[in-house]
Parts: sequence; C-alpha cells; structure tokens
Amino acid sequence: MHNYVIVSLFADLGCLVLLSQLMRAEGGKLTDLLGFQRERLGRDILLGLCMFLVMALAYYLAPLLSALLITGTADASAAWVQGPFSTPSWVHLWNITIFPITTSLTEELVYRGYALPRIERLSGRAWVAVVLPAVAFGLAHLSPPFITLESVLMRFLTLALVGVVLELLYLRLRRLIPLTVGYYFIDLIFPFIFA
Repeated sequence: MHNYVIVSLFADLGCLVLLSQLMRAEGGKLTDLLGFQRERLGRDILLGLCMFLVMALAYYLAPLLSALLITGTADASAAWVQGPFSTPSWVHLWNITIFPITTSLTEELVYRGYALPRIERLSGRAWVAVVLPAVAFGLAHLSPPFITLESVLMRFLTLALVGVVLELLYLRLRRLIPLTVGYYFIDLIFPFIFA
C-alpha cells in the first residue's frame, strides 16, 4: 500500500516535465511561474509561514464542512480513511524529506502558477479559474483504498474546498513562493496527522 510514495514521486516529476514543456512552448521557463525575486525572498518566506496557518485552518475546517454536507454530522474521520496497513519507517523518512518538497512545489506550480492564470484569461471569470483547479485538486487527491462512497465523497469535497482556499489565496497574493512555503509545511505535517 506504500506504492503511493513511488507513484507520487513519478507523478510529481512527470507533471514538472510536462509543465516545463508547456512553458517552453509558450516561450517561457518553468521557473518563470515561481516569480522568484531575491529581494522579496525573506518576506515571501514569512508570508509563507502565515499562509501555512491559513492552510492549516482550511485543512481543519474543510473536512468538518464536507462531513456536515455529506453525512449531516461533524464526524470528518471518513475524509482521511487510509485503510488497514501500518507505515514502515522508510515512508516516514520519505514524508519528512522528499515528499514535502516535490509535492508542494509541483502542486503550486500546476494548480496555482499555471492553471489558474490561464483559465482566468481564457474564461474571463475568476470564479471559473478558482473552481476548475479546485475540482482537479480534489480529484487528484483521491487514492485507494476506496472504502465507502461516503469516504470518497468526503475526501473529494474536503480537498476541493481546500483547493478553493488555495486558489483564492493565490488570487489575492499573485505570488507563488509564499504559497509553496505554506504548503511545504502542510505536506510536512499532514502525513503524520492523518496517517
């Protein structure tokens, strides 16, 4: 069941390669999406720590809201159903070294850095640019085992709601580095809280 570690690495690397090719076709580079500015790095990191707090609140409230909408109760445990397996030590090591870096960078580049501005430009509507990547974010985070339909729906809705928060944060900031820093810390602690 720990194949997700390998799948997530190849998925992240594949997304980065594809994104790099898309950016090259548009006459840019993958690093252009980050909007790195040396003189802003300190402020971006501090802002990222603030973003972590906002994201943590979203990760706390979104499953409660999805549980209320789907089951009528505040029991959000079904959103994080993982299945009956134990986690080996090497997976914990992976979760504090490689996973937070590759996943936070890839997801922010794909959903916020690339997709949102292009959907916004093509549709002319900010709400479309928020909803479509958020739905994709929710779908991308569905993973076996699919214990019950209720748990699948709750997980999807939870991550789609978190996606909406992340998309809105990007629309407000128009800076990817603070969101990547905030999401790095979410990815750092998330596997230990919900494992």
